[in-house]
Amino acid sequence: MINKELDLMLREETEFELECKAVPGTPQYCILNEDNGTKVVTAEDKDLFLHDNIFINKHPRYEKMEAHKHSFVEINYMYSGSCIQYVDGQRIMLKEGQLLLMDKETVHRILPLEENDILVNILLKHDTINTDILSQIVQSQSMIFDFLKNAAIVDTDHKHHLILETEDNEYVQYQLQSLIREFYNQDKYSDQTMKLLLSLIFIELSRHLESQTLRQAAPAQSELILILGYMDKHYNNLTLKELAEQFGYNPNYLSNKLKTETKLSFSQLIERKKLSMAMFYIRENVYSMEEIAHKIGYESPSAFFKLFKKYYKITPLQYKKNQETNENSI
Repeated sequence: MINKELDLMLREETEFELECKAVPGTPQYCILNEDNGTKVVTAEDKDLFLHDNIFINKHPRYEKMEAHKHSFVEINYMYSGSCIQYVDGQRIMLKEGQLLLMDKETVHRILPLEENDILVNILLKHDTINTDILSQIVQSQSMIFDFLKNAAIVDTDHKHHLILETEDNEYVQYQLQSLIREFYNQDKYSDQTMKLLLSLIFIELSRHLESQTLRQAAPAQSELILILGYMDKHYNNLTLKELAEQFGYNPNYLSNKLKTETKLSFSQLIERKKLSMAMFYIRENVYSMEEIAHKIGYESPSAFFKLFKKYYKITPLQYKKNQETNENSI
């Protein structure tokens, strides 16, 4: 299915859409049950994931979708036009090319879409996928994001949805449309292909989220962002003295500045960075523990093991075993 065919398929009015268009207020396409005053989609949930953990469909146009929630993670992709949603009571205008990620049990409702408004729902069954996954990926690579997140510039800890302004990201648009095409043109390779495409999409969204976060940062934080960015690149062998010389500060002054603005000392920032990168490398399952220790700045694994257990109360080998167990359960 080429892009033109995909476009025609998504824009074609379904029988239900024609009913909604002809008779405003047509009942919703899904069965709803009342739960403490909130309508909850329950009857169809079990049927969506009969064959795999990913399900994709087009949201019906012209229909008023009342407040509801799901037992799965939902990604809304605004393929064309725009829509207004209320998510956890917050009004959201989703524009063409943008994404809305919602954790399971997030209450949301959608106002009726017009003819040019094409909203694609990408539904993910597995519990380990949620709006935090992007934060975790970015955080492992970026002290800057960690700082801004803790400064409440990125509010991922206090709400269960995330808007990504991906309208100008051609790579994300291409991969999303490839994912949709693969779902509707299934063959024996489709399940694995969709999982790989979803992984690529989440990695690129992580890059995008970091960039989007930086654009939202206050100008007064620009100098600290430069310092943290330098620490991100040189964390494995950087000293406070070297960092201070790089930015023209007295080491004691810089140490106090970091502590004041990030609530962490230079040593704590470096340790957290090393550990987050270690966890990233362990999940990659490419390097030995000795190689990981060397990559993050330790000459021997023993110091790395000691630091890891100090923070996480388990050894790196135990963490790796837990990750393998979780992956095998998917």
